[in-house]
Amino acid sequence: MRQKRFFRVESGRTKIRTGGTTLNITVEFTGIARSITGERQITLLLPDKATYQRVVRALGEKYPSLIGVIIAADGAALLNANVFSKNGDEIIPPDSLDAAPEDGDRLILISVIVGGRA
Repeated sequence: MRQKRFFRVESGRTKIRTGGTTLNITVEFTGIARSITGERQITLLLPDKATYQRVVRALGEKYPSLIGVIIAADGAALLNANVFSKNGDEIIPPDSLDAAPEDGDRLILISVIVGGRA
């Protein structure tokens, strides 16, 4: 049975509510992701045992314009030049999105490719 999801925005914070126990995850946007979303950070409430892949899916659902630029077309992974930094001291490799964040984690969405002229 599929759970219903509800989005609520409060003072620049977006919350996704689902039934059962939840994880409180803060996502901070930098660079192009911040430009696309217009947000500095959001808070996601996700089901207990949610994975980083679920975080990516929630971001794609809330901000469809991230898909194809930051998030892969299937909505399940970050494109190669994008990573999460967990609590500012650990990079989550793209092949580790099936791991689970912990309640209260702060994920910084970083794009490692930047534009400019030589």
